[in-house]
Amino acid sequence: MTPPRVVRHRRIEAPAPDVWAVLGRLTRHAALVPLTTVDAPDRELRVGDRVTAVTAEVVVDRMVVTAVRRRGEDPTADDWARWATLHKEGPLLVGDAHLVVRARGRHACEVLWAEDVRTTIAGAALEPFVDVALAIMSDRALARLDGLVARA
Repeated sequence: MTPPRVVRHRRIEAPAPDVWAVLGRLTRHAALVPLTTVDAPDRELRVGDRVTAVTAEVVVDRMVVTAVRRRGEDPTADDWARWATLHKEGPLLVGDAHLVVRARGRHACEVLWAEDVRTTIAGAALEPFVDVALAIMSDRALARLDGLVARA
């Protein structure tokens, strides 16, 4: 299996469950991704959930949650983790996105946001630009996530 094409991560100085409470509830992503609205169940992700994100009232991103995993019960232990996989169904982007939160002690965690997507238009010629845009979007979303949970 090849790794996702865009992988971004950030250490956040906040308890892992607090971070997952934001990242694992896709309606909260409107606060993370500028100019984006999200239509999703207003709760933690579940397999089968359908999600539609619209950015700048133009880019429509339809997804379905294909996996949600939990590891560990003690949120202060390094084996505590939560992650989800969303399959992008178009109309512009197809592929998978992964969201992961791993505890790193009582008051810190590592967050990973990965995208392995392709465009449905312009073929491979456009994909390097899409990868750069997704990397910028992911970095900004993780920075906003950090600020959001730091204020909580």
